[in-house]
Amino acid sequence: MKKAVRLTPAAREDINWWMQNTHIGSKIWVDPVSYHIVTDASGVGWGAYVNGDHIQGSWMPEELRYHANMKELLAIYKVLTHGSIIRQCRNRTILIQSDNRTALAYLRKQGGTRSINLLQLTRLIYSQIETYNISLVTSYLPGPLNSIADGGQEELLCYLIYHVYVAILHYCNQCLIG
Repeated sequence: MKKAVRLTPAAREDINWWMQNTHIGSKIWVDPVSYHIVTDASGVGWGAYVNGDHIQGSWMPEELRYHANMKELLAIYKVLTHGSIIRQCRNRTILIQSDNRTALAYLRKQGGTRSINLLQLTRLIYSQIETYNISLVTSYLPGPLNSIADGGQEELLCYLIYHVYVAILHYCNQCLIG
């Protein structure tokens, strides 16, 4: 059974993008991370820790009604479209950490099928990333440790030290066994 499918303008735009960009490919190994961004969103605003600097903002009245997942992804978008930050990220690999798995999944997968709003915002983010030739790496940062976006850095330092310690122990155990 053959049935015609009518494509939306957005679907046509995506198909055209793929036709023009499939020859580019993707890197097997990304360059080392040179920019580290930790974001967080709340009911009243958003915050981010960006390579040693703290930025924040309040939601616009219409944004106050957004779902938490949308606010978290919007916080990432606001950081990436911040004038001085986006220019500094040009041609670099950036690590984005968030305590929202949905926002990170949309970034990792370059979209999703459950929310048209999250998909549209992800497309805007990737438009910025493409324009500035940015490689993106994402990482989940558990909520209790994500106070760094609110200005606290001690929890993140403890988290990182612990994981480095575990990695060293794992490596040493492999050396002793092997």
